[in-house]
Parts: sequence; C-alpha cells; structure tokens
Amino acid sequence: MNEPPDERDEAEGVRARYARRGVADPRYSLTQPAALAALHEREKAIVRLLVGAGLSDFAALSLLEVGSGSGGNLLGLLRLGFSPERLTGIELLEDRHAAARARLPAGVTLIRGDATTVPIAPESLDIVLQATVFSSLLDDAYQVRLARAMWQAVSTGSMLASGRAPWLPLPVTVMSKKAPPAAVGPGRMPYSPIGMPGRLCIP
Repeated sequence: MNEPPDERDEAEGVRARYARRGVADPRYSLTQPAALAALHEREKAIVRLLVGAGLSDFAALSLLEVGSGSGGNLLGLLRLGFSPERLTGIELLEDRHAAARARLPAGVTLIRGDATTVPIAPESLDIVLQATVFSSLLDDAYQVRLARAMWQAVSTGSMLASGRAPWLPLPVTVMSKKAPPAAVGPGRMPYSPIGMPGRLCIP
C-alpha cells in the first residue's frame, strides 16, 4: 500500500514533476487557439471578480502571485493596468523564475523559493493570486500550509484562486476579506459570496 505523501517532500515532488515538462510547453503556447481562449477567459473572470469585490483601481493595488512560473500571468496583469512596482511573483522552479526575469520589467519583484517559507509581512498585500498551483499539489497538509500563508499575507483585499482543485467551486475564485463573509466557522477562513473553498480548513 502506498504511503501518503510527506508534506516536507512536496516541494521536491513539484520540482520533479515539472522537470518532466519544458518551460515552453507547446500545449500552453498562445499560438494554440485553446490556450489563447483560456487565457482570455481567465483574465475576463479575474477582472469581473475583482471589480465585483470593489477592487477596481488596479494601478493602486499590490499583488503577489504564488507560482508565478515564467511570468505569463504577471504580464497579463500589466496589460490590465497593474503597476510593475506593485507586482511580486514567487516561483519555486529556477528555470521558470529565470524565464520570468528575462521577460518582465525590472520593476516587478521576483522571488525564487517555496511560498510556504518565504517571509511575507502579514496583511501587507491587497491581493494574492495563484493559478493552477493547488491542482499541482498532492499533499493536503501542504495545500493547507500554502493557503494559510497566502491568506495571512492579504490585508483587506482578496485572494484569487484559479484552476481546478478539490476545494475550488469555480475555475477562478475570489476569497475576499473585504466583502461581508457568508459564513465563518471554527478553524475556517471567512469567505465571500463570490466563491470560497468549502472544504479547506485553516487551523
């Protein structure tokens, strides 16, 4: 019988899984109509949800992307009007971190490391974003540690989650501290009616 994954090994597991893929995976090239359509749909959903949460002055918002990869989402946020000096990305994998640094303006802060251990001041950011990170994680305990770290970094703004994961009800979800919570329970984060993980508990 297989042993459950050790959360201490999850970061190494992610490195090993992504080592089997190239940085420029042709499946996700924007020359592929499906990839381009998915990008546009995600950006439209992000704009709709942020504006709905009352976060419409993009240039004034500080945003951290966890799992920023080669910088594609951060480039998209720049197109939407976010300021480079207020954007930060954390990426575990060295090759993707280097690719992002090569394509993004110098004003964007990029950090290579494990987002569960990178020191981020509590409540220092307006938005924390992740896109498909949780669907790449096999260890539930590691998912909880990461979600807790992300949530603690957000001030009165929102946490954006994009990509399928067991606790994500929608492909793009806004978890907002600014919106009135729909429910609060022991050990759980408050969540907005916009959408919030129903299963994830934060001890």
